[in-house]
Order: sequence, then structure tokens, then C-alpha cells
Amino acid sequence: MMAALISASAFEAYRVAIWLAPDACLMAGCALSLLGLYRGYSAPTSVRKLWWYTVMHVGALMGFMAKSACRLVGARSGPDSIDRLGAVAGAS
Repeated sequence: MMAALISASAFEAYRVAIWLAPDACLMAGCALSLLGLYRGYSAPTSVRKLWWYTVMHVGALMGFMAKSACRLVGARSGPDSIDRLGAVAGAS
């Protein structure tokens, strides 16, 4: 009984960890994009504006690909992403 409780708890922690993996990249991409936007808007020269707006676009790309990359490789995100055999989708 105790082993079943421990393994169920570990499985739930694993499901949450793989669910949060793309969301962490999304949050980092949004933060980088907002930093590039603010610093680019307030930059004094055109060269610095170009640099910071490039950082903004790289951050936006990271954010878009954080969610899209999971779909490209066939993994599903979400805590309820369990296939019919009971295995976590996307886990190998």
C-alpha cells in the first residue's frame, strides 16, 4: 500500500514537471521579448535600437516555439496528456 502511494506521488510530480517544461520556455521568451521592447524603445542610437529589437524578436520566437515545438514532435502538453495505454505522452 505504501509503495503504491509513493509511486503515485512520484508519477504525479513527473506529470507536472513535463507539463511545466514548455511553459518555462514560454515565460523566459516573453520576459526576453519585453526586455528587448523596452530597451529598444528607450535606446538613444539606431544601432542600439536595432540590437534590442533583434533581442525582442528572438524572445518572441522562443515564446512561439516553446509551445509549437511540442506539437511538432508529437508531444502533448498538459497534466491530462495520457494516452490510452496509460503512458505519459511524449515520454520515452
